[in-house]
This record gives sequence, structure tokens and C-alpha cells, in this order.
Amino acid sequence: MNVIGIIREADLLTNVGLTHIFSRSAQISCAHPTIANDTPKVSPVLRTDAYADRDGTSLDIATYIAGLSKDAAFQIVEQLLGEMYQYEGAGCWLTSDAATQLSYLIGSPLKNDDYDSPDWDESDGDLLKPPPFEDFYVLKWPSSVRFSYAGSVRVCLQYSRSVKLLNKDTEIRFAGFAADRPLMQSLSDLFGLDITVERGLPWERNWSEAAATEIMMPPSPIQLETDDPRVGEANMGPSSVFFSRGRLDLEVLALRDAVENVSCRTIICLSDGTLEKRSKDPSAARSLICRKDRLSAVLHAPKGVLYENAPDAKNVVVVRGTDQFPTPVRFADIGVYSNNRSKSGSAPNWSTIPLSKESKISLHRWRDVERAEIATNEYVLIPRRYLLYAPGPRRIGQHRPDVETARLDSLFRIHRPSVVTDDPPETVNFREVSPQDISEDGMVLSASRGLTVSQAKWESLEQQRLRSGDLLFTIKGQVGKVGIFLPEIFDKPEWEPWSASQSLMILRPISSEMKIHPEVMFMYLSARAVRTYWQAIAAGNRSKAISIRDLENLRVPLRTADLQQEIREMFGKIIRNARRRSALTAKTQSLREHAWAQFSRDELE
Repeated sequence: MNVIGIIREADLLTNVGLTHIFSRSAQISCAHPTIANDTPKVSPVLRTDAYADRDGTSLDIATYIAGLSKDAAFQIVEQLLGEMYQYEGAGCWLTSDAATQLSYLIGSPLKNDDYDSPDWDESDGDLLKPPPFEDFYVLKWPSSVRFSYAGSVRVCLQYSRSVKLLNKDTEIRFAGFAADRPLMQSLSDLFGLDITVERGLPWERNWSEAAATEIMMPPSPIQLETDDPRVGEANMGPSSVFFSRGRLDLEVLALRDAVENVSCRTIICLSDGTLEKRSKDPSAARSLICRKDRLSAVLHAPKGVLYENAPDAKNVVVVRGTDQFPTPVRFADIGVYSNNRSKSGSAPNWSTIPLSKESKISLHRWRDVERAEIATNEYVLIPRRYLLYAPGPRRIGQHRPDVETARLDSLFRIHRPSVVTDDPPETVNFREVSPQDISEDGMVLSASRGLTVSQAKWESLEQQRLRSGDLLFTIKGQVGKVGIFLPEIFDKPEWEPWSASQSLMILRPISSEMKIHPEVMFMYLSARAVRTYWQAIAAGNRSKAISIRDLENLRVPLRTADLQQEIREMFGKIIRNARRRSALTAKTQSLREHAWAQFSRDELE
């Protein structure tokens, strides 16, 4: 029986439609106990006039599901829920592997009670073969687990079913919005899972005893009005605090809820956008969680690893309970990548990463970070910021104590160009350089955009007029791409006015302290390792960007005059190659134009 096709054709593949079917199936299972392995406690069937004309279809599907074994029915239900979430575009249906690994991370009954720690060869430290649980890191079975938000439906079902099958004495609760609660109740009744569905909102806790572990999987920011009944104030204070331009940021709300209102171990799923923003506010959720020593681990999951149809990457954030001993924060990337950094899967058994004792572990994919370093980075919690993706023995900016370094802003003045618009028919014409105008050699040979402004506006743009020796550093889009402006070398007259677009930062040497030549700085910034470093710490899912503060804080190694002269000679070779390439490009273009002229000749001639 093609259950999914029939339900889709009958337009029952919705939250309310599936709740209606599962409730009827639970009622049928109660009426025919021989069909089911056990008799669930049934809640009243969802009654709605919306499905009166499809009552026969829903009854047929409900009867079919009730007649299956528990295992077969569970598989059908998981498929239906996955199709429903994908159909509605909710982006909150976990993959099967993610649900299993999160169950392990909770302290899952899928693990054996008597766990024997196997031997591990410390010389073979790798993310794909993580070290086993240490004795004092083994999670005990929690006496109660609370799941919240629709994203946790699959792991809640899988965990509850495992608890039931192994006869574990663990209380399971679920909290969600009004549309989620009937669905979970019908599923609990269908499989006899004894899940307690709370009536309040996810951040409301009208319960006498707190849970031992919480799982929060909030959706991305959704559009809600401040008077929406789903918002409430509860014990979170005024709900308007979590609104930005009319959008309720449930991820920020969940993180703050975990820090201020929950004392137990908590696992939260958050997007990159929530964790990559800087914060100097000591009351902000991300700074608060670190200052209270509650942050235990952050695991970065590429797109498609956690959620089957989520558009962006996600992160599993583990918050330790107030009764647990604070340790350094473990940052890790659980994705498995091909050579071109495209995602090809997830690391097996990634749930062991936050639980394993540190040993000889590759810093490329896994690193323990002290709170002081996180504070220095203004509580940005994106793992890639703390992990090493670039080739080389250590992270960019981390040098040996005997190497003299200096902050970039102490060596170069950093100017950010302002947005310039046309003022026709004014008198000053100039051209604006964009990142696309920087050649593969790093030379600025053209400026694609022409502008006309008034004399007064042009005078106000003095700082962003390009001068010989200026470095152009890309902070948006092609982050880390760097160019050098040398008009005299490429026959570009200095009187020709050029400027830079807002995607570029102008780095201008501080003439009073020439500790490093512009050519040497260009060679350092254009190195593949440095460019990869900038790409790793860039924020944003679709359009990458790095902050000016990161650029200012970059520690640059200062070399001796002799070494700098050697580097400048290497730069001279690049210039000669670039000039040859420029001449060849011009010659090629001339030949193409000449060929086109031959095509355009009058055939009568």
C-alpha cells in the first residue's frame, strides 16, 4: 500500500492531517489489542470538520497502520513525518543518523549498561576514529528527559521507544507549540510510549520537578507578532527582547533559556548565524554561557548532516549542568569533506566527541579552547574560528614566543570606503575598483565601475582615493583576496582618480614606522594558508564576510631587513610575470578584434 502517495493525494500530509490519522490508528489499536504488542493509553480522537470529506481515506490509512507490527508501523510513521516536514518546508526533520547520535549524546539506552572501555592507540588520533568513553565521562541514564520544539520530534520518538523496549525507568516529556502537541500526543498513544506532553510553551516550565536532561531544537527565526499567543512572557521576562524587526529569534531565546532557567545538562541545535555574531554585552546569552562556565562543546554539522532539508549548516551545542565540573570548551567539525571541501557525510560516532578525554587529537578537526580565548574573540562560538583548516603546523596568528609580531593596525592604517552614488552631471569623473578587478597575480589593472560626483563630494573621499602602494583587502564575498595598487608599473597615470568599493578595505602603510614593506605584507596576506584562514573564520552562510576587528587584530610576524629584501625580490618576479601576462592579454584581445574586423568587411570589397 502506497501510504505516502495516498495521503499526499488526499491532502492529508499536514500536521493536523497526520495527527487525525495517528489518533484514529491509536484508537483502532486499542479496540484490537491482538494487532498491537501492547495497549497504549489513548487520548480522544482529534475531531475536525476539515477532513469530513476524506474520512474514509483517513480511516483506511489508520486501519492499515494499526494492523502493522510496531517496527513496521514506526518506519511508516517516520517516513510520513519526514515527508510532512519536507512538504511544509519546515526544515526540522532530523536524519536517522543524527537522531541516533543525539540519543547517544543524551545518555542513551541504546548503549549497554556495562560499558567496557576498549584500548585505543594514542598514536592514531583522528576524528574518524575518536577515542572511547573514559570512565568518568560515561553518561548515566537520566531519570527524566525533556524535548522541546518540533525539531526534536524524531529523536524524542526514537529515544522514547528505546526506553520502552529496554524497560528503562525514564520519564519523557515534550513541549512545543499548539500545532506540535496533538501530533506528539497521538504518536505517544499509538506506540504506547507514555510521553508526557506539556501544555505550556517550550520555555514555560509549569512542572514541579526539573528534568535531568533537556533537548532543545528550535527552528530558525520565524515571523511572529509581539501579541501572538505562542510568544508569552512566562519566566523569560518581556518577550520583546527576542524580537528583531518583527521576527522572534527562537534560537537566541532557547540559548538564554538554557543558561538562565535550566540547571541540568542541555543539548541545543543552533544555526551559524546565532553563534557567529560578536558580543561585548556581558548579559548576552553567548557571553553569559561562557562566563558561567556552562559551555561544554560545540559541534559544527554541515548542511544536510543534522536536518534532511535544512538550507544552512547547524551546530550541536552542549551545555553542562550546574553540578558538573567546568572544563575547556571542545570545538569540533563533524563533517566529512572531499578534497574540494564539499560535504560528503558525517564522521561516524560523532556523539563521542564531547565525551572523550583529550589525547593526541588532530587540531584540524577537534580542539579544546579555554574561556579566555573565547572572550578574546568576543564570544563568537563558531567552531571553524578555533580550528585549523589551513596547511601548516599551527594556526595563523599563533607564533613562537621568540618571533616578534605586531598587530596589523599598528603597521597599516585601515580605511573602509563609503558608498558612493552618481551625481550627474557633476564635474569629477573617477573609477571604482571592486574585488573582481583584482587579477590572479594580485595586481589592480582595471576599475570596472565609473562614477561622476561633485567636487565637494570628491574632496570628502580623500581617504579612499587609491595611492601607489595601497593594499586592497576583500572583506565581503571573496574574503581574503588581496591586491596591490601600483599604477606606475602598469602605465596607469597617478593623476587618474581611482577609488575602492565598500567590499574592500584599504591598507595604507604608516609612514612614520615602516616596520614591514607593502610588498612584503602583500606576499604574506596573499599566501594560501592566510587566505584559507580568512575563509575559515568568515561569517555568513550565503555571503561570507569578516569583521574589521579581525583584520585589525591579526598578528603579523616581523622579519629582518635581509629577509624582507629576499621577499621583495620574489615580489619583483611576480611583477615581471604579471607584466608579461598583461602584455599577452592585450595582444590576444587585439588579435580577436582584428579577426572580428575581418568578419565585418563588406564581401563586395
